[in-house]
Amino acid sequence: MASLDSADCVVTFGVDLEKEHEVAGFFVKRQIPNGLKLIVIDSAQNKMSHWAKVTLKPVKGITAEYITDSCG
Repeated sequence: MASLDSADCVVTFGVDLEKEHEVAGFFVKRQIPNGLKLIVIDSAQNKMSHWAKVTLKPVKGITAEYITDSCG
């Protein structure tokens, strides 16, 4: 959690921090006004998308393949 205070960017994969990990979600939302960029990758509805700089919605079930293909 302490590293979230100094992070430049947070990427979430298939997890809604606001719903499933409220404390981590709070830390992330608190740092957004300080320049933190949030990237949400989730095929389901995700409350953190509202806070995200970028939201990617891959077809359900292909998240791992999507990330692998995107990263080379």
